[in-house]
Amino acid sequence: MRFAVNHPVLFPWPGLYYKASSVDILVFLDEVQFPRGFNWINHNRIKSPRGVEWLVVPVLRKGMGLARINEVKCLPDRRWLHKQMETIRHCYSHSPFFDEHFTFIKQLYSKIPQKLLDFNLQTIDYCFKIFGLKKNWLLLSDLSVTGGGTELIISIAKVLGADTFIAPVAGKGHYDADLMQDSGIKIRWLKFESPIYPQLWGDFKKDLSYLDIIFNYGPYAWKIVKSFQRR
Repeated sequence: MRFAVNHPVLFPWPGLYYKASSVDILVFLDEVQFPRGFNWINHNRIKSPRGVEWLVVPVLRKGMGLARINEVKCLPDRRWLHKQMETIRHCYSHSPFFDEHFTFIKQLYSKIPQKLLDFNLQTIDYCFKIFGLKKNWLLLSDLSVTGGGTELIISIAKVLGADTFIAPVAGKGHYDADLMQDSGIKIRWLKFESPIYPQLWGDFKKDLSYLDIIFNYGPYAWKIVKSFQRR
């Protein structure tokens, strides 16, 4: 069995779905510490007439200390919901598949989410559906494992009964391949290059949220992602 891990990020880039399509199980690390600095868990990028535009879900940090991702709460204020929804509308209202996907956006931003994880999982699941992929993920909190770094990966593998860990090439310095091999786990490096495609608003910007490709290409988006990887 092949597996991978990922943070449960906001409106992921297409690379997360390419990773998911390459494994049997994708584990979202909801029980690890929420990063204190910049992260992709409550940030992501879309494209506007001015270039790259950031989507940021504000979270409550006071009194949270070393909070786990699944403990982080969203700011209970409707203003950020309205602002973010209108930012997406402004950026993509002229895109070919705007109407098909903005219905989901309106529903997503219709009520204040309590936890960031729940909000993010909605954004994650939507693109599994649009890309036509099997929703093959589960949460770390479902597995009752402990540890950190490579030891955590080994623990996950043992619970899943998996023998192959798929990780991005960029993560080579983060895992102890020898320790994994000694535990009977093979590690395979996954290379993903962002697909290049015509976008709204001038020159191409890479590594954006999946929102950009689905608003522009709708049901053809996943074909673009897959075909680019065969080049």
